Amino acid sequence: KLNILVVDDALSNRKLLRRLLKLKGHETAEAENGQIAVDMVRKAEEEDKHYDLVLMDYELPVMIGPVAAQEIREGGSDVFIIGVTGNLMPEDVAYFRKCGANSLLPKPFKIAELEDIIVEHHITPHH
Repeated sequence: KLNILVVDDALSNRKLLRRLLKLKGHETAEAENGQIAVDMVRKAEEEDKHYDLVLMDYELPVMIGPVAAQEIREGGSDVFIIGVTGNLMPEDVAYFRKCGANSLLPKPFKIAELEDIIVEHHITPHH
């Protein structure tokens, strides 16, 4: 059971994803923009309640996903970040990775694709 932060500016996307993740037994939280996500990751780590995974949309208000990922990395976090983007252009994928995303998923993605990444990268609950 993972603690997952879902970052997407569309409420419907956050609700759907959280429902699907909850059905798989995961704990979830949500943020509607990159700045809130950065603040939530920092706060969680300060309180020793780390997220195990961040699902980060690319196009976000206030701070886009790649910049938020970079801020999270600059804050010293090693949380596993999966960039989620509707635009899988090689330069966008490269930029997201350069900014700190560990992996990327196309939007919309299937929960099975997410589970494959979790297994492949041995993402386990943070202790």
